[in-house]
Parts: sequence; structure tokens; C-alpha cells
Amino acid sequence: MFEAALSKLPAPTDGQKKFLTAHLAAPGHAPTTTLLADAAKYDGYKGINLQYGILAAKIEQELGLAASSRIGLEQIVDLVKPAAVTNDHWILIMKDAFAKALIRSNWLA
Repeated sequence: MFEAALSKLPAPTDGQKKFLTAHLAAPGHAPTTTLLADAAKYDGYKGINLQYGILAAKIEQELGLAASSRIGLEQIVDLVKPAAVTNDHWILIMKDAFAKALIRSNWLA
């Protein structure tokens, strides 16, 4: 599902490549939003929130999903609130299906 959508999207921006590559490389695919923002050279975590939201919307559009059946960000990452475990910042855990699609599609190449 994700692989087909990614193959239809334009090439990722430099910032998207950087944070998605860092996300894939993080242990358990589970870095904080702050670490991802640093990797992409964004001013803060809000850039990651924005970019992941845009990416999820583009994937939904490529999959032809109606508003009532949107996949949303939760199909790409799990969100862990600050202090939910021992974290001071939001943690984004990349879903396995999305990680595999990124690798197989060569979208980040």
C-alpha cells in the first residue's frame, strides 16, 4: 500500500530525506521529534509535525482515499507523549509497514 503511493509521489525534499533517513536509522525506528528536527536542520519539532502531516495527506491522496477513510498520521507512526515512559519529548515510532515501504521503494535514494 505505502510502496505504491510513494512511487507516485515527487522526490522528497532535502529535509524530508534527512529526517526520514534518521528515523529509519534510529534504534527501534523510535527517535524523538527533536532529534528528527535536528537531523533535518529544522528550527524545532513543529517542522517534523508539519512535514509528517503533509506526507500522510499526500499518501492518502495517492491511494485515492475519501475523507471518511483517511489513514492519518497514525498509520505511519505511533506517537508517545512526553513522560509516557522516560521521555522528555514526543517520540515517533515508525510503523514497520511504512519503514519497509520506504526501503523497498528507494524513495529516499
